[in-house]
Amino acid sequence: MEGWFSVGVAKRLFGLAKHKSVGRLIGTAFAYFPYLIPVNKIAQSKKAVAFYHPSPSYPEHVLIIPRKVARTVFSLSTDDFCAVIEMAARIRRDMAADYSIVINGGDRQDVMQAHFHLFSGNLALKKGLDKGAGMVLPPDGEVFWERLAANMNDSIVRSGLTPQSFSLLVQVAADTDVLVYFV
Repeated sequence: MEGWFSVGVAKRLFGLAKHKSVGRLIGTAFAYFPYLIPVNKIAQSKKAVAFYHPSPSYPEHVLIIPRKVARTVFSLSTDDFCAVIEMAARIRRDMAADYSIVINGGDRQDVMQAHFHLFSGNLALKKGLDKGAGMVLPPDGEVFWERLAANMNDSIVRSGLTPQSFSLLVQVAADTDVLVYFV
């Protein structure tokens, strides 16, 4: 943990962050005052901040938060969305290991500020997701992310889910294509 905050304090603040009314405050803090947030930052840019999750679900559980007040991923511009994905790839670029990016939305989103989870390992395999059920990332990845961000709502609905309850899992494996799952 950075500075004078302990892990216990960070976990209590994370618990407070789960209250729906606190989302705008969190977004404002990340947008304008990220240096005040008591987290172990591992990457930072003009568009996003990445840090280790205070209550991790998996080893190497990183959160990436856009530096914008945005309650959900639907509030992000395509540029904001792509900046977060680029940061995730940059964090894992030097590793030959698999990694996953997860976005939860609607009632699956605990904190009312858009955020992305980055995990090491193959979460799709751990969750038993069929490779054939994932959308394959085309060779021009940047265009894919722009199209996905611009059409997120339609993609969720086409997958049989609703914007009120969805998870998007992006599985990046060193030896296969990138797969995108709506679960």
